[in-house]
Amino acid sequence: MTEQFPINADIIVKIMEDKVTQWRDILPPWQGFFEKAPLSSTIEEFKTEKGKMLLENLLHDVMTFDDSPCYVAWDMKNNKAAGFIINQSLYKDPALAPSRPFIPLMKYKLDEEVEDKIKAVSSFMTKLAEGYDIFTALGVEFVIKIQFASVTDGYQNQRVMTRILKQFLDDCRLSTTGPEAIIVECTSYFTYKICEKLGMNLAFELDFSENFVHYNRIVDNDIHKKAYVMVKKFK
Repeated sequence: MTEQFPINADIIVKIMEDKVTQWRDILPPWQGFFEKAPLSSTIEEFKTEKGKMLLENLLHDVMTFDDSPCYVAWDMKNNKAAGFIINQSLYKDPALAPSRPFIPLMKYKLDEEVEDKIKAVSSFMTKLAEGYDIFTALGVEFVIKIQFASVTDGYQNQRVMTRILKQFLDDCRLSTTGPEAIIVECTSYFTYKICEKLGMNLAFELDFSENFVHYNRIVDNDIHKKAYVMVKKFK
């Protein structure tokens, strides 16, 4: 049986060598994520020049937050990122977590209307996160959470995200010092289906229509109806 979409042979999957100096390499798909991801697509201000500058500053802060690996699909022919995943290390013992607090969007100076929209997204994501305690459910101490995942415009239907996630899961499975489990909070139906295909398990789901006040503004809300918490335990 052949795959529905072909693999682009010019793309390789690699770990970003230095997030502190190379973070701008993934800026285009990062900004694209906030324009098209179901929840953030409701915040039109991200598409403005001011909004794009805010997202650029946020990317810098996210990439320098901790040392968790950032996986990038790199187009060797065109010398640019075709997609990425940004990870965050989570520990049952808070003392093992990075001393730097995670940077919320509310850190930045925003208009009141934008703040209200971001608070709505944050409220939904908090409810989603509180719906499943991976440390208790799986009896683990150290996990990696896939915090953001995106494919650059023009690289859809080339199995880019499938390749990134598969490489990441394979590396975690083979590592003797890596995480005991992986968790992904999928707000995109397509990401959920990729995770399912790669053997991750559904732990929790939450309807947008019943729990997100701006549900009607979601791009393609006839497709993206729920958010899904997907997990994979290795050890």
